[in-house]
Amino acid sequence: MDLDIADQLIFHDTNEDMATLKHLNVVMLTFDQVFQQVIEPAVEAAKAAKAAEEAQGTVDTDM
Repeated sequence: MDLDIADQLIFHDTNEDMATLKHLNVVMLTFDQVFQQVIEPAVEAAKAAKAAEEAQGTVDTDM
């Protein structure tokens, strides 16, 4: 029996949805770890370097 689009949305395989959600959760947790361990420290280091340059008066503001 072929299902139309509406029936396919109602009677689809929920195992596939759960697998997708699990993969999404892994991706989100991985990104969170990468953000905390790599991106955030790099941003903080760049902010500190910029603040140090501003304190020395060597920042080029012509962008």
